[in-house]
Amino acid sequence: MDCRRTSKLTLLLATLSLTAFATTSYAQRSSTQRTAYNPVNGRVEQDARYRSQAESEARYQAGLQDPSYRAENVGSQVPMANPAIEQTSYYEGEAAYMPFEPACGTEIGCCDTVCGDSICGSMTTRGAVLYAGFEATFVKPHLGSNTAFTISDDTNTTPADTTISQTDFDYDFEFTPRVFLGWSRCGGDVGLRATWWQFDHESNIATGNPPSSGLGSLTHPTFADVDISSVTATDTFSAYTDLNAYTIDLEGVKNTEFCKWQFGVSGGLRYAYAEQGYYATMSDDTATLLDQITYTHSISGIGPTVAIEAYRPLGCRSGTFCKARGSLLFGDNDSSLLAQEDISTTTATTTSTTSSDDILSIYEMQIGYRWQGPIVRYRPWQPFYSVAMEGQMWDGAGNASSQDGTLGFFGLSTRVGVNW
Repeated sequence: MDCRRTSKLTLLLATLSLTAFATTSYAQRSSTQRTAYNPVNGRVEQDARYRSQAESEARYQAGLQDPSYRAENVGSQVPMANPAIEQTSYYEGEAAYMPFEPACGTEIGCCDTVCGDSICGSMTTRGAVLYAGFEATFVKPHLGSNTAFTISDDTNTTPADTTISQTDFDYDFEFTPRVFLGWSRCGGDVGLRATWWQFDHESNIATGNPPSSGLGSLTHPTFADVDISSVTATDTFSAYTDLNAYTIDLEGVKNTEFCKWQFGVSGGLRYAYAEQGYYATMSDDTATLLDQITYTHSISGIGPTVAIEAYRPLGCRSGTFCKARGSLLFGDNDSSLLAQEDISTTTATTTSTTSSDDILSIYEMQIGYRWQGPIVRYRPWQPFYSVAMEGQMWDGAGNASSQDGTLGFFGLSTRVGVNW
């Protein structure tokens, strides 16, 4: 009986010894023999697929606490063609991937930098970022003086009083498109960008009649020697104006960071064009056309443009920004006048054209909020969105009836686009 017990005990001890030896041998092979070349850092490292579950969990937790540890020990374990950070663990005989969103400001393989008019974000392995987008701006033209007609009323004759009222052209807030396309080297430090914007709309029609008393007149802005004003109360004067303005920018972009701010500076060439027209008619009480005026003038130019943008992150994916731009353009100022008086009897026609060199300066500013979408595994693009208050000043663009004066735009802009 003792002999049998001794044999069983001996067999049990031998089995335990072989099991311990096999386990130790497997662990040693897993930690020392299972290695692979990592092309990210150029080193030979332990293959992450053969780590123990405990070791993988420890590395995962360490990566959450220390971004530098994560970049060195987690993000570099598996070569990836996308910026999502993955950790590999091994348990129950199979490899399982555990993707997770990195902490704010610790993304690996992306460029969270300002690309002039947009936030760049893409994979470093691709070497560059292309971005494009569309911006819907809703702006209203503002002019210091944009007279449609003036009514002088001399009804009060004792004492002799005169009431003068001026009617200006009125624009509504109008939709105007802006399209942009750019390229940025990954890291966002340098890049190129092209932008196009246009406003092309008409004003509301302004109508008026001379004073009903007959003691007054309705007059229009001065155009050479043309005079289609009236003192007849039954005559009707109608006028409207249109405005077509657009810009094209081709520029280089340079970006940098300072503390928690990101700055983008750009410079290049801008071409701008602005055309305004004044169209007026005078008709009698039977709607018969008596007189008419058609006057248009335009200014166009090309020259240097510079812009600066400051962006302050408020979170992982959003922030506020401010952009300012200045352009000094050199070009031509042209005008054309065609007027017809006394059309119902003997028509008197006046034509006039002018052309001269001129200077146009444009200043712009935006203040707003920007959001950038997350970088997701296996998705080669990244959305962004912004909304801003926008103002523009065109010094030298004139108004509907004059080549002298300042034109302004004010309103709201909203932008959507993608990086890829």
